[in-house]
Amino acid sequence: MRIYFFRLLCVIFFILGCVRKEQNLAQDVPDSLKVDDQEFRRLLRKSRELNEDQKTRAKRTVNPRVLRKLAGDENESVRFYVASNRYTPYETLVVLASDESPSVRWAVAVNDSLPPEAMPALAGDTDIVVRMGLAANLHTTTEVLARLAEDILPVRRRAASNPNMNPPVLADLTRDADAQVRQAVARNISTPPQALGKLALDTVEVVKVAVAGNPGTPQGALTVLATDTSFVARQKVAGNGNTPKLMLLQLAADSMAVVRRAVSVNTNTPKKALEKLSYDPDQDISRMARGRLAKILRKEIEEDLER
Repeated sequence: MRIYFFRLLCVIFFILGCVRKEQNLAQDVPDSLKVDDQEFRRLLRKSRELNEDQKTRAKRTVNPRVLRKLAGDENESVRFYVASNRYTPYETLVVLASDESPSVRWAVAVNDSLPPEAMPALAGDTDIVVRMGLAANLHTTTEVLARLAEDILPVRRRAASNPNMNPPVLADLTRDADAQVRQAVARNISTPPQALGKLALDTVEVVKVAVAGNPGTPQGALTVLATDTSFVARQKVAGNGNTPKLMLLQLAADSMAVVRRAVSVNTNTPKKALEKLSYDPDQDISRMARGRLAKILRKEIEEDLER
């Protein structure tokens, strides 16, 4: 029995000893680690102020030395603004193209000063937003854009809109199953005329409307679209500077006022079409047509008097 009590006392003393040791350790915390509430708030406020200052510098500076230094900042937002800055040195952008933050890599991808050396890595980035940004960058090389043209749908749509895309690749994209990709190709000023002619026969309205509004669309395709059932497509044809004058004369009698209005402001609209529109039931259209026609008539009268 005495042995039992003796062991129990030993356990109790051991526990008490551990508790006192922990209390002593707590009391022995160095003064350097003790911070009162006021000092803590001051430090936190100062840290935030410095971060804001660093972000402002990263956004506005044109000094390459400062930008190189800020590119190594621990704050993601600071690195983001460095990556967005068009004055950031090429070698720094190449480094930031491999940053752990997708936001920073996206900022590099859309930067106007994006170096070609960084493009392949960004084209293979695991984050879709980064690849989308690269596909929309007007400085992305044709080789990289051709690679992005085979990417998933959101990336492909942006690549198809890029005027730096190779015309043969754009021609291939006219066969894409997605209507928005074909629409992007139809809007692209670099799309070859033959491809635009093909898209003019597309079954989707938004694609035909995009073709009708493209300044590079050949006259043959515009002639086809001038009789399209979509009044929006006819409106775009009526406003296209490449539309044949005969078609503009025909569109001057269109049943939709928006189409006739587009004809009235087209700089290539012939005199006969303006004469027809000068009596249009829509007052805005007739006013526009008469104003333009009067200018033409004055010039003709002056030329006749000089002869």
